[in-house]
Amino acid sequence: MSAVLGPIHYWLYEKIQWQEELLSAIKKEAEQAGWLEASGETVLGAEEEKPLEELIDPGNIHGWLQERIRDSETRYAKLAGELLKEEPDRIRKLEEIAFAFGKKHALSGEATAEEAYRQFENCLLNGMPCDRVNRLVKKEEECIVWEETKDLHKEYWIREEADPQIYRRLRQQIMAGILWETGYQVSGDGKTYEIRKQGT
Repeated sequence: MSAVLGPIHYWLYEKIQWQEELLSAIKKEAEQAGWLEASGETVLGAEEEKPLEELIDPGNIHGWLQERIRDSETRYAKLAGELLKEEPDRIRKLEEIAFAFGKKHALSGEATAEEAYRQFENCLLNGMPCDRVNRLVKKEEECIVWEETKDLHKEYWIREEADPQIYRRLRQQIMAGILWETGYQVSGDGKTYEIRKQGT
């Protein structure tokens, strides 16, 4: 990544903020359901609401963003893990929250498969751009296939003694929500994923 603050850094920061918005939604629902005590500690840190240029260390742009990713990923695993450790059946509610969150950011019915893939890339946090997590392997008018070359989320969930599959289940629901109005479906086996028009 460039040592000068540029578009790629703002793009990555927006992805971090997007995940923070999801954590905030989960925490809010958990508090309302009585699963989590409301406290002064917030999932959505106040500093993340400020413009990037007011927060970032200009002398350590890469390191600063990497630390924000680590922090967000750790808190995501910790929050979901703690909620499900007490009652595993809460996963259904978390999936509902994730789906609703995806619908909040849904694409229009006219979106193409390529636009759907681009939306996933623009929203879902997958480490730093230099990690090159997703590799496009097939691109057609109504079908996109990509390969996840590495799992950067698993280590955070294991460290918090939570099942990494929870992350994948919630991400699947987010993607389904994003595609809600498009007529496309997304499927995957944890390694290879496909966006395809229903009925094709």
